[in-house]
This record gives sequence, C-alpha cells and structure tokens, in this order.
Amino acid sequence: VITTLGFALLPGSAVGQQKSLKDQLVGTWRNVSTIVTRKDGQKLEPFGNKPTGVLIFTADGNIALITTRSDVPKIASNNRLEGTPEEYAAIMRGTHAFFGTYTVNETAKSFTISVVGGTFPNEVGGSTTRTVTAITADELKFTYPAGAAVGAVAEASWRRAK
Repeated sequence: VITTLGFALLPGSAVGQQKSLKDQLVGTWRNVSTIVTRKDGQKLEPFGNKPTGVLIFTADGNIALITTRSDVPKIASNNRLEGTPEEYAAIMRGTHAFFGTYTVNETAKSFTISVVGGTFPNEVGGSTTRTVTAITADELKFTYPAGAAVGAVAEASWRRAK
C-alpha cells in the first residue's frame, strides 16, 4: 500500500499532478458577478447584481462570451431592427459579447483573448489578458483592465455550468 501510494505521488504520475490552467478553464461557465472598480475606488456592476452570461473555452483554443443584465429592456416593436435610440442605448450598455481565440500563460496564471468579433467594435482585432485569481472545479475568478480611459479594473466571477 505504501509503495503504491508513493508511486501515485511521484511528479510523473497522473494521479499526483494537478491539471494545467488551460485544462481547468475548458468548458462552459455561467456569470455570477462582474464588478468594476474605478481608480477613485467607486465600484460599478455594469451587468447589475444578477447578470446572465455564458463563457465558453474550447480545448482547441476558441472562446466565446455573452453577458447581459437580467433586466435589459425589451424592444417595444418586438423587432430587433426597429428599436428606438433609447432602447438601443440601454441594450448596448447592458450587454457585452465577443468571440475569438485564447492562449494560456501557465506561469502567470493568465489567459489572453484575441477578439475576432463582438458587440464592442473597438475590441475587434485586439487582445486583452485576464489574470486568474481563483479557480476550482466549479468556480473561476479573474481580473482584467476595464476601460483604459478611466483606469478601471474588473473582477468577474463565474460558476461552472452543470
């Protein structure tokens, strides 16, 4: 029994190794919260206190994110192409979506997203790095710059989808 346990704990053993950060990220996550802290210390919840969202990491390096406020107003005309300027403004402020690719820096405990397309055109073609502050089988937290002009930092919390 002791010999078997010893082999299981050796560095080369699959039993004794922890999963890589990339392996831990792969899957589907649901948004729990997104809190932006501005330079002056003011905290904002751009998606409200009950955000809805999905974050998907694929094993081959693709990523997709959709986050919305749970209270985004409906368009009165019931036609997404015929909203009012006020309706469109509220929708834009309460949603964020993008897709692209990602790479992981295991040493820095971070991942960098290269945005291919999304709802905020200024991000398309660019990349941002998120620093993982906590990860378990069921929970993911990371920080990232949120609004270069205001020097804000966002912390996003996610729960693995079941």
